Amino acid sequence: MDSRCRKPKEITHIMNNTGTHSEALFLTKCIELDYTVSKPFSENTRYDFIIDKDNSLYRVQIKSTNYKRSDNQYAVRLRYQFNINYTSDDIDFYAVHIIPEDDWYIFPISFANTVQFWVTENIKGKYEKYKNNFGFVM
Repeated sequence: MDSRCRKPKEITHIMNNTGTHSEALFLTKCIELDYTVSKPFSENTRYDFIIDKDNSLYRVQIKSTNYKRSDNQYAVRLRYQFNINYTSDDIDFYAVHIIPEDDWYIFPISFANTVQFWVTENIKGKYEKYKNNFGFVM
C-alpha cells in the first residue's frame, strides 16, 4: 500500500516498528561488545537504554530514519514527542540509525542539545568521529 493512502494509525504502527527494529539492532551490537544493557520498563523515561561500559553508565536515546530529503541527505527529528528538546538531564547520548546505509552516529547530547533535526550533511566534519561510535567517546 502506498504511504499516501495509509491511515495515520497505520503510519504510526510502521514508525513504531522501525524504531523497535533499530532499538533491537543497537541492543544486539552493545551485547556483542560485552556491555551490560538495561531497558526501562516504564515508557515515561526519555532514554531508551542505559549502557554500562567500564563502570560508567550512559543514558541513550535511539533515533532512526529512512527519510531522505530531496538533496539526498537523511534527516531525523531529535525531539521528544515532536515539540520538546532533550537535555543533558534526560540523556547522555543519541544513537542515530541511518537505516538505508545501516550506519550509526552515536554522539553526546552536548553536540546537539539545541538541534531539532539532525541532517547527514553535518557528518563531514564534527560528526564524522561519531560514526559507529560504540565506544561512547565524548
